[in-house]
Amino acid sequence: MGWPHELLKKRPVKIVMLGAGGTGAHIAPHLYRLLYALERPVKFIICDGDKVEPKSGA
Repeated sequence: MGWPHELLKKRPVKIVMLGAGGTGAHIAPHLYRLLYALERPVKFIICDGDKVEPKSGA
């Protein structure tokens, strides 16, 4: 049998996004809003190994 509905609402959502440049930078705020709307415990981690450099427009 499946999980009871109330337990699913309390079960945490964990997302790790690899890469925050290009597409990741556009997706991150929308994904955050979606996770916030779930009204569940959430862990949203953004990992990016690149370094910000002045020549990249930062």
